[in-house]
Amino acid sequence: MSHSEPSPPDDPEHRSLRGTIVAVALMGAFFVACWLGIYALLLDRR
Repeated sequence: MSHSEPSPPDDPEHRSLRGTIVAVALMGAFFVACWLGIYALLLDRR
């Protein structure tokens, strides 16, 4: 049998996936904040 170790839960792939999720969440929050700011400006102009 070949010696193949199971990947630990703290492997780089798992870390990069979590980093990607965090980056997407930050971008989503930034997009929502910008959208709310534009929406507030449009309401102020009325």
